[in-house]
Amino acid sequence: MAAPDSLTADTPRGERGQSTSPPATPTGQSPFSGRSWMWILPLAAMAFGLASARRIDDFDGWWHLANGRIMLEQHRIPMADEFSHTKRGVVRVPHEWLSEASLYASFRVAGYPGVMVWRGLIVGLTFALCGYLVVLRGLRSAPLALVILLLGAGISIPEWLERPKILAPLFFVATLTMLELADRGRKWPLYSVPLLIVLWANCHASFVAGIGLIALKMVCRFAEEVGAAGEGVGAPEGRWCPTEVGPPTQPPTRPHGGPASAGQRWPGGATVCLRARALAPFVLAAALAPLLTPGGLHTIANPFSYSGGSSSWHLDTLQEWLSPNFHRPPGRILEVGLICIILSLALSRRRPNAFDLLVILGTVHLSLHSIRHVALLGGAGLAITVLYADSAFGALSEWRGVTNLRTPLAGLRERAADLPRGALASAAATFALAVAVLAIPRDGAFEQCVATENLPVAALEAALATPHTGNLFNQYEWGGYIAYASGGRLPVFIDGRADLYGEKLYREYDEAIEGRSGWREVFAKYDIGLAIIPLGAPLTMDLERDPTFRRAYADPSAVVFVRSDAGVTDLAR
Repeated sequence: MAAPDSLTADTPRGERGQSTSPPATPTGQSPFSGRSWMWILPLAAMAFGLASARRIDDFDGWWHLANGRIMLEQHRIPMADEFSHTKRGVVRVPHEWLSEASLYASFRVAGYPGVMVWRGLIVGLTFALCGYLVVLRGLRSAPLALVILLLGAGISIPEWLERPKILAPLFFVATLTMLELADRGRKWPLYSVPLLIVLWANCHASFVAGIGLIALKMVCRFAEEVGAAGEGVGAPEGRWCPTEVGPPTQPPTRPHGGPASAGQRWPGGATVCLRARALAPFVLAAALAPLLTPGGLHTIANPFSYSGGSSSWHLDTLQEWLSPNFHRPPGRILEVGLICIILSLALSRRRPNAFDLLVILGTVHLSLHSIRHVALLGGAGLAITVLYADSAFGALSEWRGVTNLRTPLAGLRERAADLPRGALASAAATFALAVAVLAIPRDGAFEQCVATENLPVAALEAALATPHTGNLFNQYEWGGYIAYASGGRLPVFIDGRADLYGEKLYREYDEAIEGRSGWREVFAKYDIGLAIIPLGAPLTMDLERDPTFRRAYADPSAVVFVRSDAGVTDLAR
């Protein structure tokens, strides 16, 4: 029985019942055989330039730097808390040790500009890989792809921070790329996936997403095999398709009950290069890969504590775990991206295969669930959407009322084909890199590289110079900076490691910083003799009125209080 004719680049609207894969690069053929790859260079350069030009402004990045400093200067991986007086010695899984070490290594090499470049290189590589994935899957309109991925960059900007989670989109897109290459008949990408998961698991807890991707690929491929068997077309013999076989020009048939040959397409257009049973051992290897980390089994269990375990309390408490605010500019850019995805899938002439659809829906869900996940949508989600957006754009140009767009669009394509794309790409990349070079301070001055207006820089110096007894109480967001800048001389009450401190201690912190009735009990319980808090915090008024504390320092952003038994003088003048 002949398979449905759904192998053309754009399936007619009347035949959307058949699931079609994108017109991917033929097996064994380089995706860079044409000039379409030239737009990747300016894309990566612009992403690098934008990310590098941003000042260091993430509160949590400081305690990551402090961990990296321990590793590179003391040659050991910290397995327990060393920065606080409330949780000192409590075991914490070092699931980000490798990214923390690389972050501090960049600081040792080039100071604070090195941290900015570290961030820019990761973002630039992420979007270069997004561009490669788009080209690999089959690119027809480079300008459209560039616009969509630049939209993805705009969505991701809030998460371009100097902390390990910036690596999550890079590893996510890399895993998608390896799976795409495996579908082209390459053997090495699947063998590299477990190694990629090992690297990912030592950098960030989001490695579970990579395991989920390869498992999802296996399930979708199994469903395709079952569907193909039901339509009378068997799966190819063996596990891998030949490396030099390209997509057929005619639909495969199954004469006399024989299977379709490897490298051909099943009904629905899916390229048959790898069977589900070939993916099974790689899924198992990827699932076991996180054992090759300092935390071992605890590394595997750690990510699940955020969704329903001991660390899930902060999902409704901490800002980065809340859903996006669509009334603010970052939320509006995300809204544009979501509309782009909806229109692309609704108007596309090709129906998305199950894997693509589930990846897109998964990244949409994560981005709506929490702000910290929007970069996955901005990178991977929109990269997968590009091909369907291209088909949708073609369908839109043929609608009644807009058919007059076809002539000017065709003219634009002809003019674009005559442009020296290599020179334009090089010029755009050079401009973006020049912006980054000019934006990064050459002298590496702390005040020029760091958003000091958000940190208690002078207040910490005053606190270190002020004699005091007892322990420190500090603003939650400032804990990481105090731990790093004090070099361990001033153990903090709390910092951004919410998974370490737990809900109980955070509630006690909130009780005190908000100046509620129980703040004295909290101070007595933890023997608080020093406080570094924002000038406008409710607790400030309580400490001003309390006879046991006196103000030792104040500036427009922070105030230092010491317990009166320290016998200090007022430094605020």
